[in-house]
Amino acid sequence: MFDASQEGGPPDLWIVDVASKRIVRLTAAAQAEVHPYWSPVGREIAYKSGGKIWAISLESGEARQLTRGDAFDMHTCWSPEGSTIAFTSDRRGNLDIWTVSAAEVCQETIEKRRPVCRLARPPVQRDR
Repeated sequence: MFDASQEGGPPDLWIVDVASKRIVRLTAAAQAEVHPYWSPVGREIAYKSGGKIWAISLESGEARQLTRGDAFDMHTCWSPEGSTIAFTSDRRGNLDIWTVSAAEVCQETIEKRRPVCRLARPPVQRDR
């Protein structure tokens, strides 16, 4: 699985069928679709598109948007059992780690929660 541009357009998601050695295009959108991450069972792929988190079913080809709002969301990672997707977002002004249920669509309640983890920069040490 990888993201790549075709004919100078924005990147889309692609997978390689190892048995047939075919490259299959999964998405084709006007915005960049990047940072794909397989679900633990291998039936879905979470990814970033237009600054939001999406998941696509490999069986149906149906994509669903999991986050919304003005925040910039990216870098997905599935929980081991596949029920939750962690991602980074600037929705509170800092780049923090958030989670969203993999089963729901366009969750508005994320804004009312706190981030799972705050990403902090290490202190800068200056020579005196």
